[in-house]
Amino acid sequence: TLFLNGRTTEVLDRLGTQMEAASADLDFEKAAFYRDQIRSLQKVLHRQHVDSNRDEDVDILTVVEADGMVCLNLAMVRGGRHLGDRPQFPSNASEMTGLDVLLAFVEQHYGEQALPARLLVDVDPAPVRALVEVLGMALSVAPARGEGERAWMTMAQENARQALTVRMRAGDRVQLRLEALREALGLDTAPARIECFDISHTQGEATVASCVVCEAGEMKKSEYRRY
Repeated sequence: TLFLNGRTTEVLDRLGTQMEAASADLDFEKAAFYRDQIRSLQKVLHRQHVDSNRDEDVDILTVVEADGMVCLNLAMVRGGRHLGDRPQFPSNASEMTGLDVLLAFVEQHYGEQALPARLLVDVDPAPVRALVEVLGMALSVAPARGEGERAWMTMAQENARQALTVRMRAGDRVQLRLEALREALGLDTAPARIECFDISHTQGEATVASCVVCEAGEMKKSEYRRY
């Protein structure tokens, strides 16, 4: 009823609070339920605003910072349809400004991907335009203008904040687990790097060993090995 009455922000805020509470209680199934509700409502809102604009390709980039962590969120509109958001958590971002993170992303991402017609940013567009010009990219860079574009940007920022909140809570859970492991093993400090091996075979033959690596609480798939 609130949603149909136009009180969408209140609905999303309430669902976000419920999602965070469920996550804090380690009830991840319920947290995922609220997350999916939020995404469903956001898709409806995105379509409402997209349908009122021209049929074009637009990327929306926004940067959100909190407690030393940075989330860069890429929202993509193709052919006038919102295709979804892709939150990014660049490494060593705590030593960079939001603008630096965005510039680094533009240089790397658009050097490999097809360019949209326009790029909307929530930082000073001048340095971004300068970078795009130096790289020889035919890409129009501007802040969000008009009701529809501002709505896109607001939603992209909200998605970034939610992704950052989930990431931070996940990080807190990892630290708790590492501390529990430290206590269980009687270590002086929590392990910074963990390598786990598993060996399997078929009736004593075709032996295979696999290794997975966890470093600083994050799985490092680039260092997984199979022997």
